[in-house]
Parts: sequence; structure tokens; C-alpha cells
Amino acid sequence: MPNRNETIAETLRALSSTPEFKEAGFTFEILDDLITRCEKLPKDDPNKIRKRSATRASKELTEGPKRIKGGYGIIDMSFKNDDGLDVPLYPDLKQQIDDLAQTEDPETGKKMRYMTAKSRVWKGLSEELKNELTLAAETKNKENGHDSPKTEKTSSPKTPNLTKAQLEEQLKRTQQELKDKAGLTDDQLPAAPEREPPKPRKSKKDKNEEQDSNSDTKSEKSLTEMVKSIQIGDDSDSDDDEPQEHGHNQILWAINIVKSDTSLKEEMKDFHAWIMANQPDTFGPDKRDTVFTKDEIKPLKKTHNFKELKNDPSAPWFEFITNNA
Repeated sequence: MPNRNETIAETLRALSSTPEFKEAGFTFEILDDLITRCEKLPKDDPNKIRKRSATRASKELTEGPKRIKGGYGIIDMSFKNDDGLDVPLYPDLKQQIDDLAQTEDPETGKKMRYMTAKSRVWKGLSEELKNELTLAAETKNKENGHDSPKTEKTSSPKTPNLTKAQLEEQLKRTQQELKDKAGLTDDQLPAAPEREPPKPRKSKKDKNEEQDSNSDTKSEKSLTEMVKSIQIGDDSDSDDDEPQEHGHNQILWAINIVKSDTSLKEEMKDFHAWIMANQPDTFGPDKRDTVFTKDEIKPLKKTHNFKELKNDPSAPWFEFITNNA
């Protein structure tokens, strides 16, 4: 559906093409100027009309002339004369387009669109005239400060991929050429070193078992280290059922840090607090006081098999905050 600007423009073109307006000398440019004057009238003037939205042409004026896309783009272009009116660069071609745009399109059965009319006028021009228009567009672009369009770089031809047989044949020829240059026979050539036997490939099953074994070993080692890290000092004089004062303070501190971090999901808070409480050498009031980042927590989740044990009551971090808060 055409917008208001297009509707006004089509109406002015239709009026300027009628015999009465042609005899009176009312061209499209004059009618368009009258509309512009009515838009600039004072607000209290009854003849004032609503201003049209900024057109692409007016934007080009503010940003500078844009590049003309070849001869096709210049056939209906206009320039401002001394009176400030738009005058077509090629009046005959512009008139052909305007007249054709008022006719019926045989393909759709409706009034022909302006751009369709422009395209058909361009196709009907001779090759000689098209070349002249293209040259004029390039000259105009240079006047407006636009350089000639860059030519596409031609990529160097790719080396074809050789098959294994072709590579071996190529190697044989190269070896033969070197032997001929050196004047050596096959008996005089040193023996080629023996190749090491290929290592047996591990099946997918073996790889998975090895990864599971490594994961279990790391998990046990990490858990042992964490349990050791919380045992600070000698507890021979303290009650076994009662946590050490330093260890309990570390647990409460870790829980408070985790609770205050709103970015953590509920299911992750126990896991974070459990690890931070068991690493007093790394986390503490006078040490690191932030939870793990996403990149830091990923390997820890994998090490402690978090995905499978996150809802398991036997997991060491299960309801850690609830049980120690």
C-alpha cells in the first residue's frame, strides 16, 4: 500500500500529464513546489497542509550526494535550478517514464508502478545510449567525490587435492629425478628407516571407561583434599562431635557469601557453599570473597559428578546450607 508521500507524488504526476495542466504550464515540479509552499504556511492559515515526511532525496541532501548506480540511476535524476526548482537531467527520458507510469500494466491489469515504467524505458534504450548514460553517471559520481567502484579481487586458483596414488607417483618421480642428478643407483641409496608400528586405536568404549576411571580418581582425590583442608590444627583436645571454631566460622562465612549472591540458582548454592567452606586457604574474609564463575564451576561439577548427585541425599553438599546455617 503506497504511503502518503507516494500518493501525493502520483497525484501530482497525474495532474501534470493532463492536457489542461500542460497547456497552463503546470509541470510536476511546479505543482510539487506549490505543495511545499502550502506546507510552510503559518499554523493559523486555513490553506496550510500537513508536512510530508522526510524523503530519501532530502536525507541525501543532508548527508551529501550518494553514488549514482550507473546509467539506470541517472535517467530520471533532477538538479536544482536558480529558482530552486527540480529540473530533470534528461527531460525526454523523464517524460517517457512519467507517461508510461500513467498507463495500465498488461501483466497486472492495474496502473503501472513508477519503478516498473522506469525499468521498461531503460530496457528499450539502445546500447550506445546506455553506455553514454553510464559514463555520465561515473562523471557525476566523481564530481560528488565518489571514487570509481573497486574491482573485485581475482582469487588465485586453488591447488587441486591429490589422491594418495597421485601423491605416491609424484614422490617416486621426485626421487628418481634426485637420483639421476646425483648419479646414484638403487644399490647406493641408504636404506629407509623402519616405520614404527601403528598404535592400536582405542574403541569408543575403552575411551569412555578411561574417562570414567580418571573422573572417579580425580573426584576421590579432590574430596580427600577438601576434607583435609578443613581440618586446621590439632583437634585432640576438642570434642569430635563439635566442629572447630575456625572451621565453623569458615562454613558460616561461606554460607553468607553464597546467600547474598542473587545470580546463583537455588540448586547451586549448596554446592558453592560446600566447596568454599572446604577451601579456607583460598576463600575467606581476608582472601577471595566471591563465588565461582561459570568457567570455574564447570570442571568442579564434572569432578564431583554434580549432574548425577545434585538431588542425592548421600551427596556431601546435599542441604549443606540448611544443615549448617
